[in-house]
Amino acid sequence: MDIVPTLRMYQDTSMEFATKYMWWFFLIQKAPLPEHMIGADPEFFLDQHFQIQNGTPGALTAEALEEYKRYFCTPEVIHASCEDYRAAAGIDLEMDEADQKAGRKIEAPILALWGEKGVMGKLWNVLEVWRSMRMQRSMDGLWTVGITLQKSNRRKYCRNFSVFSATKEDQ
Repeated sequence: MDIVPTLRMYQDTSMEFATKYMWWFFLIQKAPLPEHMIGADPEFFLDQHFQIQNGTPGALTAEALEEYKRYFCTPEVIHASCEDYRAAAGIDLEMDEADQKAGRKIEAPILALWGEKGVMGKLWNVLEVWRSMRMQRSMDGLWTVGITLQKSNRRKYCRNFSVFSATKEDQ
């Protein structure tokens, strides 16, 4: 949701993308650099992260932010978050590059949802990117759901997801 394939994001990196998604480049640094820097004030990091990422004021409630803080602000979770990004920039990219080189495409049905005025919708033609990644006739669900995914029309989102899910169950 609200993403294009990681390989494509790294291949198309621009100053705007690097600025808006700076954590993609920060979190992949060798341990313990990001873990130490985040760990010095994890609530500040999380607040700044959401301020940069969320272009829709009010989309993240105070209650939700407190839950993020409760679970994120531990050394173990901070380290695991960094490891997730390191894997995405390491072994995941190697496998994606091998698939791309071999001409392999996604065969499973794809449901892609994005905010047309969010970073993904501004920097990529999300529909075309995902279409280029899939086998013919496997693209069953592509919808833009609003200005940003966080502030989307939740009914439209749920309806699209339900239609996509029901179609898969019927097959």
